[in-house]
Amino acid sequence: MNTLKMRIEERSGAFWNGLVSTVQVYQAHIFCVLLLAAWFIMPLISPDGQALVTDGLGQLVLLSLICFLGMVFLSWWLLSRFWLVFNLPSLGGMVSRFNEMDLWRQLGFYWLCYVSLLLAAVGCLIAVL
Repeated sequence: MNTLKMRIEERSGAFWNGLVSTVQVYQAHIFCVLLLAAWFIMPLISPDGQALVTDGLGQLVLLSLICFLGMVFLSWWLLSRFWLVFNLPSLGGMVSRFNEMDLWRQLGFYWLCYVSLLLAAVGCLIAVL
């Protein structure tokens, strides 16, 4: 399977290269910090200086996004912990088995993963709203 690799534009300077590598390593952490910063900044921003009823709606959607991402990260962490305890096959072995499946089974598996994540996100949104 061919994949398209996106590259960050090469620039001269050790500082820029160090910054790019740091951002790539801590990308998920930076995103979580930005979400939490948006959570605290959002109530301060209002169009006429007064708190409106609809101002809280954006914050509730942001809360549901934070809950969903927290649930996904927690699920990944639990999966990695249980993976070691139960001595399941390696991830490389599972990928090779996945590539040996028929195309329609691969498509069904992709569809199942997508639908389950979508339903989890909708469930988080419904629970918060």
